Amino acid sequence: MKPIFIIIIVIVVLAVIGGVLYLHFRNMIKMPGEVTDKTKKNAPKTIKSEKISKFDAEFVYSNECGELFYHFKAKRINRTVTELTGGLVKMEKTIHTGPEFLVELQKIIDKYNLASKNGIYRVTSGLPNDPTRFLCRYRSCESIRFCVDNDSKSAWMKEIYELFSTEFGKKGERKDFLSDSEMTRFYFRHGGMAMPQIYSFTIEKKGDKYLFKANFSDPENSYKEAEVVWDKEQDQDIVKRFYYWVLRIYYGNQIYLWDGFDGNNRFVKDGTMFNMSVDFENGEKIRADGNNSFPDKYYKAHKEIEKLLEEIIKVYQERGK
Repeated sequence: MKPIFIIIIVIVVLAVIGGVLYLHFRNMIKMPGEVTDKTKKNAPKTIKSEKISKFDAEFVYSNECGELFYHFKAKRINRTVTELTGGLVKMEKTIHTGPEFLVELQKIIDKYNLASKNGIYRVTSGLPNDPTRFLCRYRSCESIRFCVDNDSKSAWMKEIYELFSTEFGKKGERKDFLSDSEMTRFYFRHGGMAMPQIYSFTIEKKGDKYLFKANFSDPENSYKEAEVVWDKEQDQDIVKRFYYWVLRIYYGNQIYLWDGFDGNNRFVKDGTMFNMSVDFENGEKIRADGNNSFPDKYYKAHKEIEKLLEEIIKVYQERGK
């Protein structure tokens, strides 16, 4: 009877451990479409003060540059100075301005009654864009804080973006935050079982000069590889357009988060792989590799890269090779 008793105890212990681990990891890993709701229902929906001390918001906003992830901060330093930090995530810059900026910011908050969102934390997992995070603190110790699914065409986002971009821009102009990028080189290689799946391209920026190299399956003969090098003066406009296209893909999909990824699914014999490297003027380097194993947001980014490749092939054909 003793061995059976021990076996029963082991089974019970393993069941308990399994249940604890399940509950633990269930809270860590959310299934696509699963909603996390931590809303504080008693959070105040009105703010008496209008004197902002600190503002911090992150959101994906869609404009002529595409859907990009922005981070904007404002902080009251003293009666005459307000510190602003803003731009694309990982590219934020800091400037100083006057107290009137916080007044204009409060007008937007009032216009869209953002205080009514205070305390809301409701996020759906698996969406293409990260959630919107919003925090505004007041000198009265009141605050507005919420975290919700992102709406990249939100009217209040548009006005906050325009307020910051105007302040960061030259007099009478809005700042194009994408132009702040110090990316000097972007390399991407894709491999697969069929020739059309195999391609690579490199785009470089050195000062005001652009260089583009690519290898892909010849559209007129899929068994033949086409090679492109565009680095002459007459190529600069088209390569510059591709460079900014790459920037939108890179920042719009937060590819910088892929750094260090090295995935390899050994159980898949066929399939696809990728290799990517990105260099910046300040010496920063981003590297990622995957063989039938891919980082977060890879499929969305890859779809956009394929659209870029289609345009590259189209230009290649129009130029008569």
